[in-house]
Amino acid sequence: VSDPVVLLDQKDWNKVSSECVERRKRLFCYFIAENIAEYYAAFSRFAKTTQADVEIYLSSTSEMRGLSCIDKLRSLMGGSVRLRIDGAPSDFLSSIRSADWVLTDSFHAAMFSAIFNKNVRVLRPKSEVRIAMFDRIKELSELLDEPFDFVSHDINSALASFINGYGTCFSQKKLARLRNYSLDWLNRALIQED
Repeated sequence: VSDPVVLLDQKDWNKVSSECVERRKRLFCYFIAENIAEYYAAFSRFAKTTQADVEIYLSSTSEMRGLSCIDKLRSLMGGSVRLRIDGAPSDFLSSIRSADWVLTDSFHAAMFSAIFNKNVRVLRPKSEVRIAMFDRIKELSELLDEPFDFVSHDINSALASFINGYGTCFSQKKLARLRNYSLDWLNRALIQED
């Protein structure tokens, strides 16, 4: 079956997320293992070029993966580039929902991007553990309307592809088929257990 986040559709997830606030264009970033300290200039250029806000969520584990300078990063990232360490699930969902672009190294952020049909780029993992789990992310390409390689080697190439207008468009019909197949399979499995 598919990942459990697919079992709810976009309308269901909208009910769980915080209210979306209208604002200018926005890039939503969520990183689990990426050290973003070296990319501040790239995020600033992107914000200026696109006249957009950049909202960067970091997993709390990121601090242990090379981001021990969180306070310094917070002081550096002001204005249109904002940094958040974790957040309430409803805020996380609202941020993806209202984003124009999503940049991540996380399967679930990529999956929610498919559910909300966002233009997404996923960073190719560098650690052995994350490389072993990467097939799950590659499978998301099967949900696209048209073939497109949304995997980027680094943050700079991902941002450049957004600026150049390249995009992903996820098929809501394919997502619905995946959801229905998974729900049907779970129902049959649970009935057999009784």
